[in-house]
Amino acid sequence: MKMKNDALLEELAQRCGCLYLSDLRRSSAVNRMMILATLQELNAEDYPLNQWKRVWLYLTDLPLPAEWTASDLREALLEQLTSPKTPIGSEQTGHGKAWAKRGKPQRTK
Repeated sequence: MKMKNDALLEELAQRCGCLYLSDLRRSSAVNRMMILATLQELNAEDYPLNQWKRVWLYLTDLPLPAEWTASDLREALLEQLTSPKTPIGSEQTGHGKAWAKRGKPQRTK
């Protein structure tokens, strides 16, 4: 049986009570705690690496080291969520803070 690429994101959103995937990016403390609690219940081995990468990029917009495993990504996400200095998503832009720091993509001719 083939698993959808967004199965982990959808599972996370469902368990957190989100109606939409984008609700995972709300930057409230309650949302952050729901995601943290849900990730603590999930085993890294239950989802393929590509899905953990998608969750990492979706929630953080931070660079993704190529050598990380699913377990590494899960642990890094838990660490990001427990750090009050690290924002997850942004209600104003719909993108993570790291995206806002990079600025808009430059148009090429």
